[in-house]
Amino acid sequence: MSFPDHLTPDPVDPVNGDQYTERDIGNEVFIIHEGVAYYDTVVCVTLPDGQTIIGPRLTCGHLFARFTMLPQMMAHSDATDEAIDNDEVDA
Repeated sequence: MSFPDHLTPDPVDPVNGDQYTERDIGNEVFIIHEGVAYYDTVVCVTLPDGQTIIGPRLTCGHLFARFTMLPQMMAHSDATDEAIDNDEVDA
């Protein structure tokens, strides 16, 4: 894969402990996500709980989606626990 002169593979590697910062917002970065190489823009996103995260749009989108599912997950988990406690479900 060849890179345009103004883009190089992303030197930030969050998997190995590096982090995107406010100075990275708006920069275009090269990402390999689940084996797919693409260019993305670093953004700042406010999560449903008020936290802010900084990273490539797709990564932030994945985290945002997971945070939106947490209330339903916890409600289902609590309901399952209650059903198990009441012997309504085979544990």
